[in-house]
Amino acid sequence: MMHRAVLLSVALFAAVPFASQADEQQDYDDYINLAARICPDHSRDGTRIGIRNVEINALRIMKRTGYYLCPFKKVESPAAVIFYPDYNMFTWNPDVPASVSALRIVTSNLAGTEEYPNVLTVWDANGKKLTNQQVYTFKPRETRW
Repeated sequence: MMHRAVLLSVALFAAVPFASQADEQQDYDDYINLAARICPDHSRDGTRIGIRNVEINALRIMKRTGYYLCPFKKVESPAAVIFYPDYNMFTWNPDVPASVSALRIVTSNLAGTEEYPNVLTVWDANGKKLTNQQVYTFKPRETRW
């Protein structure tokens, strides 16, 4: 009987990482599916590469606090990530690896403090805020989600 109890508890502990991985996958998929609906520059691969690069804890904090992610091919150097406050939207250029990397840096740093910007904000490829930058206007496909 003791042998069965030990096996059962080992099986339960082994299942915990699988449940956690399934939850992580679901969180990433939710963001990717939302981006498919609202992002004008959405593509399966481009959206996936950026969103999957964001740390899961940062993604969950963003989800809880109402911030979103959209690929936007008009994000041009020196800008790598742009925050548009009208939509609580972080954008990056999925065709530029430095922009994808910067998205991870920026979202991780902000999630650590939970002090998100409330004005148009631009970061470079190293996650450093830039000032006096001209950027393209961003408008999602849908504004209610």
